[in-house]
Amino acid sequence: MQKMPQLRKFAVIGYAPTGFRDFLKSKGLSQVTRNPDAVISYGGDGTTLKTEHIYPGVPKICVRDWDECPACGALAKNIDIPRRSGVQLCADCFETLLDRAIEGDYNIIEEIKLVASTNAGGRVFSAEALNEVQLHNLNPMQAVRFDLYLNGKVFQKDCVSDGVIVSTPYGSTGYYYSVSGGKTFSKGIGIIQNNPKFSQQPSIITKDLDKFVLRGVVTRTAEKSKSAQLEVCLPLAKKVAGSKDFPCYKLAGGEFAKILHKGPYEDCGPAYQKLYAQIAAQGKKVTGPVREVYLNDPREVKKEEILTEIYAPIG
Repeated sequence: MQKMPQLRKFAVIGYAPTGFRDFLKSKGLSQVTRNPDAVISYGGDGTTLKTEHIYPGVPKICVRDWDECPACGALAKNIDIPRRSGVQLCADCFETLLDRAIEGDYNIIEEIKLVASTNAGGRVFSAEALNEVQLHNLNPMQAVRFDLYLNGKVFQKDCVSDGVIVSTPYGSTGYYYSVSGGKTFSKGIGIIQNNPKFSQQPSIITKDLDKFVLRGVVTRTAEKSKSAQLEVCLPLAKKVAGSKDFPCYKLAGGEFAKILHKGPYEDCGPAYQKLYAQIAAQGKKVTGPVREVYLNDPREVKKEEILTEIYAPIG
């Protein structure tokens, strides 16, 4: 096998242990921030994504202090890991791979990346993604109706859901995994609707990936409602006699996911999105009405200082 270039200059992203620079120096290596031969990502998936964002296209070695190493831990028994190249090595296996990299005895596995852009109300936004791209409504409490076109042809019509997830194999063990009910894939690009009105299976596109273009066209927000039920509640020190218009009752307890939003009430949308994403990532679902708790008075603080706790019952 032809040897690869020997790696000498490394950038380090994440929470490397104290003395890591000296560790590299002891092996004749240097830690740099510009033009590295490779990048050491020290941490979890979030660190890996950050590393690719800062050093796109530069080879990465992923390491983490944990027991589920794909080389020697429990994951080593799984020969069908969707993104073996993205799973972090333990410290011992990392050092072994680093020694091989120094000698040019290594392979580079390339992962698919997605490029996405959107045009909403004249505002254009674009980004690259190593894991997934999501199309959804700004208000996560409201479904959206849209059509999907794959390579210029109709792919799915009259979709009604919370949005669509387009995932790489790397991302198939993340949010895609939760939404699809525990499914992953090792090749191609996965497309799945999030909480669709009608149950659908994910689609895995494996052909002509160099020409892959998925276009989503939002037709309108789904199922316009003439009314919504909204309850405004005040905590009481003790139970009092209620009335038809102002009943007094005890709110049901249970398991809730919570997030704190700081800022105007009308800007809560991203907080809801983050909360729902975390719930889905844990394999759970929202099981009832969401509650908002207002911690201060907008008449007494600036709108940027307004605090709102959002509680979602989960199960």
